[in-house]
Amino acid sequence: PTGISQVYMTKMRCCEAEFPSSVSSCTNAEGVSQDYWYPDWTSGSGVCLNDGNQPDYMNADGQYWLFKDPYQCCQKYFGWNQ
Repeated sequence: PTGISQVYMTKMRCCEAEFPSSVSSCTNAEGVSQDYWYPDWTSGSGVCLNDGNQPDYMNADGQYWLFKDPYQCCQKYFGWNQ
């Protein structure tokens, strides 16, 4: 956006600072957040997904919730289901 003078280290940080009410759509603009696996709490399936539909709170704290590898995600959140 016009007027941003801050330099951000990652796209996620930029989206969080400049578009806090729409972090998910901001990060999805170029498919960035679809590369990550996250725990799916909504379906009760006990699996991790990478469909880009993770809640905004997961995007906001991606180091805790988002994984490049599905195994790491499942092991952390659904170890009981493996």
